[in-house]
This record gives sequence, structure tokens and C-alpha cells, in this order.
Amino acid sequence: MSQLIHIYLQKMIFLENTKILMVTIELEIINKSVQLKNKEILGLDKSVAIDEDSQDDESQNSSGDDEDNILNQDNQDNKIPDLNPIPKYMIRVNEPRRIKWDLFVMTLATWNCLWIPLDIAFEPEASDSVFLIVVDNLIDFCFLIDIFLTFRTTYIKSSTGDEIVDPKKIALHYIKTRFVTDVLSIFPFKIFMGYNDNLQFLDLLGILKVARVLRLGRIINVLNTQQEIKMTLKLCNLVFSLILYIHLVGCTWHYIYKVDENWIPPLDYMYVRTDLYDRDIIYQYWIAFYHSILMLNGNEVGPRSLIEYIFVSATLIVGAMLNANIFGNMAVLLQEINKKSSRFRGKMDTSKTAMRNMGLPTSLENKVINYLLYTQSNLDKQDEFKSMNDMISPSLKMQIVRYMFSKIIIDNPIFGGGNDDLIDSVLLLISTSSYLPEQSIIKQSEDADSLYFLYQGE
Repeated sequence: MSQLIHIYLQKMIFLENTKILMVTIELEIINKSVQLKNKEILGLDKSVAIDEDSQDDESQNSSGDDEDNILNQDNQDNKIPDLNPIPKYMIRVNEPRRIKWDLFVMTLATWNCLWIPLDIAFEPEASDSVFLIVVDNLIDFCFLIDIFLTFRTTYIKSSTGDEIVDPKKIALHYIKTRFVTDVLSIFPFKIFMGYNDNLQFLDLLGILKVARVLRLGRIINVLNTQQEIKMTLKLCNLVFSLILYIHLVGCTWHYIYKVDENWIPPLDYMYVRTDLYDRDIIYQYWIAFYHSILMLNGNEVGPRSLIEYIFVSATLIVGAMLNANIFGNMAVLLQEINKKSSRFRGKMDTSKTAMRNMGLPTSLENKVINYLLYTQSNLDKQDEFKSMNDMISPSLKMQIVRYMFSKIIIDNPIFGGGNDDLIDSVLLLISTSSYLPEQSIIKQSEDADSLYFLYQGE
């Protein structure tokens, strides 16, 4: 025996002829239980149903005016306007094209930060090659383009979290922060002051390009990916920063002690002499790199001259602070990365122990384990969706609902051929619900107070 249910969508819809329509839909629901089955799930591997909660006449009448205002606004423009539009020829800081360009610039800056100290400290023969000269000039040209692009790129104000789109404020902010260092890092001093060996120290200004490498932290924060992946990328960023610091200190240490060639590595003390200065550049570099690591950890490297004592003292102080900062952050990141997986592994171990105590067959144990793995993934995605939904504004929620469910409602035979006003009125009442495999949605003999549409799943 079928059951007839009347669902009243008491939504005042203004039609083109300014008349008001009260919509009544009669829906015949076959008298049987509806359940989600544990079958292959499409899309996000998650069953999502749309729950349109019906409201009583009194609550709908009291909120009718507000809903009509929202509906009229939606009818005027099917797309929700950008809440923070940007002027023409401006670039948003989190645009994919801008992020790709920043990654490209950071790659070039990394090359400069590795090569420039190595070139000044060890003076390899390859530094005078035409190829490297052309490469350096091309890199400087890319950095010049980046300076102009920065004047046309929005930024996030740290104190409020707002995106600043005003070109004047953007230019003023850039000039106050990184503009001077960016210009000094690419300024061609040799062209204006002549190619003089005494001015070689000006090449060190190229290391200021390391400021561009610091953008990696901002890019990681705006990436649209899981939190565990972000934590892993932040950990890699810390390791890269540590290696870059050791490289810079090692090259500087070699540049200092090679002046008088009086320094002897501690491991050569027993010989009272060293052949370090007669060895090839690769061997000298790794000796400097090794002793840079020793200074980072507060070990003795045996300085002999006054300038060596000053440099080693300063490096030991900085190394102590870096040890506390970098390794402390690494410990926190590793803990965050493993926290969620550790909790789930604990639940899995408990389940495996319980099944082993019950003597379940291996095939049934595997089914249970696969179910737990599957549902855990779905629960994580549901939590992420709920967190996002709680943070965004009602207008953005409406835009998401319209994007996800408009086609489903239009294709439904109940609303098929309906006008835009009717569809909009349904969209305004929609809320989303997620269900696990075999979890009941509605059952026989329950009071019918909602209308469900299946968005994903079976």
C-alpha cells in the first residue's frame, strides 16, 4: 500500500505578472525502507544526500520577508557577485598562475643563493663561462619582471586577514617591505662601477634574492590540499632552510680562512699541518660544509685569527637560536603529521585484537578492515566539509548549493519544467547531510517531514 504525503513549499514567489503562487507538491513515496548500500561510490567516495527540512506554517510566514529578499536578489543575478573585486590588470595573490610564477622565481633564487657564495668563496673556473654569464643575466631579467608584477599583485594584510586590492596601498606596502632588497639584489653594479676585483663583495648583494625563497611558506598556506600534506611541505621547507644556512656559513668560513691559509682543521692538529689548500674545490667545499655543521651544533673548529674568532663566535650564537627554532618546529610538525594517523592506528589495532580474540576467519577480518579504512576516509572528508561550511558566509553557502544541486532539481520529474522562481525557492531550503554505507536515511512508518535527493552514492 502506498502512502501519500503532501509537502508544502510555502514560498512566496514573485512571478513576472507580479502574482503570488503557493506551491503544493504531492509526492508518492513507496512504502519501503530506503538505505545506502555498501557499493562502489562515485566522485568523492562518499554518500551525500540532500535534506530539505520542511518547516511549519508559522515559522515560514515569520521568515517569509527575509527569504523573499534573498530570492529577489538571486533572480536579478544568478551569480553571487565577488565580495572583493579587483581592478583591471591586477593579480590575486592566490591565483594559480601567480603561485606557479612564484615557484619559478623561487627556483631561480635558490640557484643564486647556492651559486653566488660558492663563486665568491671558491672561485671555480666555470664562473667565467659565457653560459653562466648569460644564465645570470636571464635570471636577473626574470627578477626585474617579478618586481613589476609585485606592484600589481594583491596581498593579505596580516593584522586583519583582508586581501588588499587597492593599487596605491599595494605599491606603498611593497616599497616599505621588500622593494629595496629586491632592487639591490639585481642592480648591475659592475656595469656602472666597472669590473674591478676590489668590488667583488658587491656580488654578495645577490644573496638578497633569498627573500624570494621565503615566499614558499605563504604558498604552502594557500595550497588547496590536505593538512597532512601541508605539514609535510612545511617540514621540507625547514630542512631546505637549514641546508641553505649551512651552505652560506660554510662558504663564508672558507672565504675567511683562505685569506692567510693559516687555519688547520681540528682533525689535522696531530700533523701540525694540512694539505687542505692544495686539494680540489670539491674537497675544500665539503670540508667547509662539515665544519659549518659543527658550528651549528656548537662544536669547536679551532679559529686562529681575530676575524675567525669573531665569525665563529657570532655563528655559534646564531646556531644556538636556529637549533632551538628549526628543530623545535620540526618536532611540532612531525607530531602534527603523525597525530591523526596514530589515533586511527590505535583504533585499527584494537579492532584487530578483538577480531583475533573472537577467532574470525581471515576473509571476514579483511572485510572489516577495508570497511574501517573506507569509513575513516569518508569521516575525514565529512569533517573537512563541515568545517568549511561553518566558516563561510550564507551567500557563499548559497552559491555552493546552487552549483551542486541546480541540475539535480531541474532533472527531477517533480520539478521538471519548473520556472526559475520555483527552483530558487527549493534551493533556499536545502541543507546537506552525509551518510555512511548501510546507514538508514528514512524508514517505513516514520513521519515524513523531509524530502531527500541523492547527490552522490547509491
